Amino acid sequence: MNRRVTIIGAGLLVLVVAGLVIPFIVKARLKANLAASQNNLRELALFAAHNAKPDPNNDKRKLLTEIPAGTIALYGTPPKSGSVGSWG
Repeated sequence: MNRRVTIIGAGLLVLVVAGLVIPFIVKARLKANLAASQNNLRELALFAAHNAKPDPNNDKRKLLTEIPAGTIALYGTPPKSGSVGSWG
């Protein structure tokens, strides 16, 4: 009888801990996705700010020439050849 109570108690403890950990993991993933989205928006804003009215006195080699990777998706347009994860 004592062994059965111990096993049931341990099982309930595992369920309670899992019930507390799962919402924490979901919230952490949401925060990580939010941070990634904010970073992409920041990179797009910096790209737009630097290329809207570029200063002719600045070194042209330091300006970005392409939109940062992973910020927009052009569906139906194949990616550049030689890029990582290209379609063909």
